[in-house]
Amino acid sequence: MTHPPTSLDLDSSAPPTAPEEGLVQRASFAAGEDIVREGDPGDCFYFIEEGSVEVFKSGPGGALKLGETGAGGLFGEMALIDNKPRMATVRAKEPTTCRIFPAAILSQSLEGSDSLVQMLLKLFVKNIRNVANLQMENRRLLSELTQFRDRVSDELEVARRMQLDLQPSAGEIAEISDALNIQISARLAPSTEVGGDLWTAFSLPNGKLGIFLGDLTGHGVVAAVNAFRLHALLADLRDHAQHAGHFMTLLNRRLSRLLPFGQFAAAFYCVVDPNAGLIHYTGAAWEAAVVYDRDTGVTIPLSGTGLPLGVSEHEVYIDATMPLPQRSRVLVYSDALSECFCFDGARVAEAQFNLWRDAALAEDLDLPEGLLRRLTENQVRHLDDDLTIVAATVEHNAPLY
Repeated sequence: MTHPPTSLDLDSSAPPTAPEEGLVQRASFAAGEDIVREGDPGDCFYFIEEGSVEVFKSGPGGALKLGETGAGGLFGEMALIDNKPRMATVRAKEPTTCRIFPAAILSQSLEGSDSLVQMLLKLFVKNIRNVANLQMENRRLLSELTQFRDRVSDELEVARRMQLDLQPSAGEIAEISDALNIQISARLAPSTEVGGDLWTAFSLPNGKLGIFLGDLTGHGVVAAVNAFRLHALLADLRDHAQHAGHFMTLLNRRLSRLLPFGQFAAAFYCVVDPNAGLIHYTGAAWEAAVVYDRDTGVTIPLSGTGLPLGVSEHEVYIDATMPLPQRSRVLVYSDALSECFCFDGARVAEAQFNLWRDAALAEDLDLPEGLLRRLTENQVRHLDDDLTIVAATVEHNAPLY
């Protein structure tokens, strides 16, 4: 026998029903005990009288259960037919009693059979082994694919957190707001993938506030890497940030040399100057920015029609300047906010979105939260894209021009 049984009963008192029965043993196995082990040579096969067994084959991810069989089942015969090691481990699922037949009995039976039957039987056993090996190979490939997917998922989650860390922290926003007496609120909601949205705000000399939003093409790791590049450039060019057009021109020149061909960024930059009662702004293929006059209820669009950043390093971005209402709100947002759909699949009309936007501008203290709430209340869903909203509430006493 390949593996000694827990107890062995030759049952010599029972009269054999065939000449070979004197060679047959009966053995009992405890639950969880291996009856045959994968890779061992085969010198007998088993008939289950009572109980049941499970069949396992080893693989890179651990043992794979191939099946199980109960009373009346046979196992262990394949190694005798093709003279190869045991294909799998057979383990007692519960207390199990087996009849154990030596190899000689099967050999004698096969010798008396037709040669075609012998050939077909060996071919059948070969096919079973191939199927079992194929199962293990599929499991190995699935295990590797699962590990790869989990690793990519973990890396993307780290990248998402790093992307969120690029935006100013709550403490930094509070510090800027207190220093300039400008209330800043923002939301950055990355898509299901890592994306390329980036925003920042910073204090400038003479009580000015700089606000930048960028939306890099694509998703995934490439977009995230480009966002990190853009973030580094913003910090490096901070000394030029008082002049919106010049700042954007320098940023484009640097970014054009870094981004691969076909990758670019829509962007918007503005300088809020409460002391002068002005806002200076420029944009690179960016339309989603407005100034709202809280006294008159008028919403004024801020248009940025320059080429996207990274398309041509020779592009020059020009400042636009307009008076800033004494009680005003500046709102800049990515197109994922306005390009929204009802749950029935219909695109939300621009005029309808503008109504919700303007109502939030007039009524909601936390403008980004108010905008998102209004869209949710109206059964609106967004594209699978990064969604960024930045708002600044300003009050000043400078004379209007």
